[in-house]
Amino acid sequence: MKGFTLQDITDFLKSKNYKFSVSGNNGFEDATEYFLSSIRNKIPFGIYFLTAETISQASAITGSIILTDYEGSSSSENIMIQVQNPQLMHYRLALSQEIPIEPFIHPTAIIHPEAKIASSVYIGPFCIIQNCTLGENVALLGHITVNEKTEIRKNTIIESHSVIGARGMAWIWDEDGERVMQPQTGGVIIEEDCILGTGIAIVRGSLSENTIIGKGTVMAHGTKIGHGCVVGQHVHFANNVSIAGNAILGDRISWEADALFHPM
Repeated sequence: MKGFTLQDITDFLKSKNYKFSVSGNNGFEDATEYFLSSIRNKIPFGIYFLTAETISQASAITGSIILTDYEGSSSSENIMIQVQNPQLMHYRLALSQEIPIEPFIHPTAIIHPEAKIASSVYIGPFCIIQNCTLGENVALLGHITVNEKTEIRKNTIIESHSVIGARGMAWIWDEDGERVMQPQTGGVIIEEDCILGTGIAIVRGSLSENTIIGKGTVMAHGTKIGHGCVVGQHVHFANNVSIAGNAILGDRISWEADALFHPM
């Protein structure tokens, strides 16, 4: 990422109509560039965020900019910018530098001739795109299989080595003790603004069902979603969460790997 001057940061905050105040003086010139940094790996000329609960860590930082909500904060070693929700401001500064993914279809991708693909889609190396629908600004970053009857709506990003619309494993025993599989002929709908990590598997619906992933949902790496699940909006899945088939999850909930869920 490129650096920010103090003027860059204050201009950004003004453009968003955020209230802030600046105090402290580290002795550097106005043209000094500072770089967004993690408190776990401190660097010279960093930009950090500290809350009122963590402001004591400022004593280990010098020559940097600190965003904080701690009232009356001052420092002879750093520039302090008091602002509401400093973590949010730090994230938004980082997002202002994010490089957009440009539309592109890698020559190694295999694409069904009847797939409906918006003009702004990115399809990375070794993807397999069956007869499905990909909306505006969808990005499939590589080694991803999207099976038929899948709809991925706008602004959704899927990291590598994921399968969307996989076969489910619903079955019963017959009178002779033989396993009889239920065909998985439904589809998958992933609504807009979702982010799916690596190694994601989403099973398609059974028969007339769709598996539905709600708007703004985030799935960390290794998440598995069973057939016919309906996931609400803005849900967060931590690493390696598995959800059994036909589960219904509400809006704005968070799941961790040790939280087991089975439908009634």
